[in-house]
Amino acid sequence: MKKLHPEVSLQLADLFADQLRRNPQRLGCGAERSALHRPDEHPHRRESIHWKLYVSTVRSKLPLFAGWFSIITTAPLPVSEPSMPRSEMSSDAAHAFIRRFTDFINSGDPDLAPALVSPDAIFHAPGVPTPLLGPDGYLQLLAMLRSAFSDVRWVLEEAVAEGDKIAARFGMSGTNDGSFMGAPPTGKAFQATSMAFYKLTGGKIVEERGLPDMLSILQQVGLVPQLS
Repeated sequence: MKKLHPEVSLQLADLFADQLRRNPQRLGCGAERSALHRPDEHPHRRESIHWKLYVSTVRSKLPLFAGWFSIITTAPLPVSEPSMPRSEMSSDAAHAFIRRFTDFINSGDPDLAPALVSPDAIFHAPGVPTPLLGPDGYLQLLAMLRSAFSDVRWVLEEAVAEGDKIAARFGMSGTNDGSFMGAPPTGKAFQATSMAFYKLTGGKIVEERGLPDMLSILQQVGLVPQLS
């Protein structure tokens, strides 16, 4: 067992004596203290006897206490697993990226997709039970929208970036000139808000959750009755 520095031993003795004063029964000297505590004794004499008892008990128990302290101080500390590095993007870079992405979804140009969308990207779209995957999946989603709204357009109104994520608010508009959700075209136009949350890795989208105001769109194009 390693020997403790004298100063450490004194500090441990003080700590142990304080614990002994607070709870003598727990440290094995309650009976002795009770026997010495007699009502007819002068308080100063009782205090002197108690202090001698504390010192004697601390001396007898200090080797065991020092052993505990030695085990605690020599035990190896747990090593935490290194956290995975998070792809950080400056605010300017994030806004530049989302503007490029807005140009891509408005044009539907397949040549732009590989530079913005990861091959393993996952896209969650309302009304689509299975997530769409990669650049081809996103182009498929755009094609579905354009088949129902040939002039559909997004205008970036606000974007907030933090770490590897971007939250964007778009103004969305279009005219229902094709079949939409199994219903024939109504020829009516709409304007609505669309929210989207993107996660990026290596400067490309790896996940998107799009949240357009579908109720407003369906009401404006005449597929759902307006609320009175």
